[in-house]
Amino acid sequence: MTLRKYLVAWDYGIGAIWRAVYAESAESILTLYPELDVIDEEALPSGMSEAQYLEWRDRRPDLAETLGEEPKYLLSNILEQREIDSASVGQDRPVFTVGYAKNSSSKWTWLRANTEVQIRTLFPDLMIRHGRDDEWFAEQKALGAFDTGLHDIDDPNDDFLIEVQRLRR
Repeated sequence: MTLRKYLVAWDYGIGAIWRAVYAESAESILTLYPELDVIDEEALPSGMSEAQYLEWRDRRPDLAETLGEEPKYLLSNILEQREIDSASVGQDRPVFTVGYAKNSSSKWTWLRANTEVQIRTLFPDLMIRHGRDDEWFAEQKALGAFDTGLHDIDDPNDDFLIEVQRLRR
């Protein structure tokens, strides 16, 4: 079993935590922690230099984790967040105004979910609108850009969420 050091990022909604994780492959990380983004050193994100990649990957070696060992830091935080999210299932959950951009137009709707972190983890391309703005809402509805149905993040057959997933491909 050969372990390799990977740079991962956990986008928790208002920022991201970057850490090193030792694993056999990027796929093995994503299988256990689909909430993470694994940065491929062969295809760095635009704006990230190789020097920056190495600096971030090697920063805080005391917080690096090994897949298959007891989660301690970042991986433990992800597991805790999952427990919080799953504890809310079946309870009254908040409704978020969410949307996505497609070409030069956008589509908005209401989505019932446990937390904003859950939305950002499962559907990172969704935009989340905060606050109440009746004028904006009326304008989006008049443009046909607002679906007034209530959607549920836990519904695998939801047309709106299926469309969002399709956009990522």
